[in-house]
Formats: sequence, structure tokens, C-alpha cells
Amino acid sequence: MSLRPQFEEFVRLADATRAKAAKVKPLSAAKLTWSPAEDRWSVARVLDHLNKTHALCIPNFEAALLSASPAGTERDRLVKYGFMDRVFVKMMGPTFPIKPPVPPMFEPDQAPDPKEAVRRFFELHDKLRALIEKADAYQLAKLKVVSPVSPKFRPGFVPYLHSLVLHEEYHWGQIEALLADPRFPKSKIA
Repeated sequence: MSLRPQFEEFVRLADATRAKAAKVKPLSAAKLTWSPAEDRWSVARVLDHLNKTHALCIPNFEAALLSASPAGTERDRLVKYGFMDRVFVKMMGPTFPIKPPVPPMFEPDQAPDPKEAVRRFFELHDKLRALIEKADAYQLAKLKVVSPVSPKFRPGFVPYLHSLVLHEEYHWGQIEALLADPRFPKSKIA
């Protein structure tokens, strides 16, 4: 059975991110921790940030699904986003013109273990991808998810899930910029 159209798009984006992520698997620790400037995150720090985000958010999505009903005919309709949900999704995506501040709980460590950051990214990314498929079986139009940032912030399940997928896409743009930087270490050894 195919997924609802919105989730088909989420899966497409998630799969594209995973394909891009394959580029960092063979990189050495030196390359994963390289940064062009003090105020710029390395590949390892970007991954650590994504890992912290997913590790804190995914359990809240899973908890929300515990109270959800089976999807029924809802799967045939698009879940509409409210105004604040649309703003949130836009803010988390790669095309938002202003870089929003990173909540402290999502700040990457100064020197995360680079190989562990890569391993953990794939583990959590696969959990996110599985969550998309699992959630498709439920009624989600009115379901809210508690944000780990504040219990008062409760975005809609579908737009919040959409924002996580776009958030990954945004940060993979950062990683691709690092890899394309002419100063990036170019040794033949990964």
C-alpha cells in the first residue's frame, strides 16, 4: 500500500538526504572535524546537532501516536497546515532567509566523536524514516506533538514531521558547502 501523498514527499526527501549522507561515511576524523572558521560547524558538529534534534523529537512523535486513531479515509486527504504550522515549516527549511537561533538543548558538542556522530546520524535518520511510514496508518489532522523546547509549543504532527525532514535537508546543504569549500582537506585518504 502506498503512503498518503504528503508522506510520499517526506520519504522522497528523507531518502535523498540518506543518499547525500553516504558521502560522509568514508571521511576521516580529520575531515569530519574540519571547519573553515571558529563560528562554523564541522560536518561532525552538524551531525551532532541533527542527532540531538532527532533523539529529543522522535520519542515525542511516538508518544503522540499512542493516542491516535487508525487513519481510515483521512489518508486520502492532505493534512492542512495552520498559519503557525506553515511558518514553523518554512523556518526549519532550507529556503528560509533568516537563520533561527538554535535552542541550547540542540546545540552540538564542541568536539563530538566524529565517527560516532556519523553512525548515530544513520541510526536516527532511519528511525525518522520509519516514523513517517508508521504514522501514515493514523489519523493525524488534529494530532499535536509536544516540542522538547517547551511543553507549551505543540505543533501539528504532520507539519512538525515535515519540518524535521526539511531541517535535515537544510543541514545537508551546510555539509555539502563544507565538502565543496576549496579549503576542505583533499588528501587521497578519506
